[in-house]
Amino acid sequence: MTDTATETQTALRFLFCAYCPHDCKGDFAVCETATYFAKAAVDTMVSQSTSGKVEWYRHHGRLVAVRQALRGHYRESCLCYRCGKFNPDNPDDNCPTANLIYAACVLTGVVTPIWECPDFG
Repeated sequence: MTDTATETQTALRFLFCAYCPHDCKGDFAVCETATYFAKAAVDTMVSQSTSGKVEWYRHHGRLVAVRQALRGHYRESCLCYRCGKFNPDNPDDNCPTANLIYAACVLTGVVTPIWECPDFG
């Protein structure tokens, strides 16, 4: 496993701790459930990143990589585009969560379709 994959797996262990059925009190380094899910997530990411052609293009002024089959399809899976609070053309009247996520996307150069949201309406 590469150093990046190991670092990602370690970071994901912490994220999965919230979903863990064990009472490990945040000791995610020894939690079997968090380790299992983190490894599965990394394996999935590695598998997906190696399947299909990857292309490079400019997005928000940055050169980014994307799997060709997924380019331009984030709106189809993003919950925001089905939400009454989503008004991307008017940031003052837009969902605050969507504004925050969009700002993070512009800052980092990533595209983040939203699949779950507590503010959906």
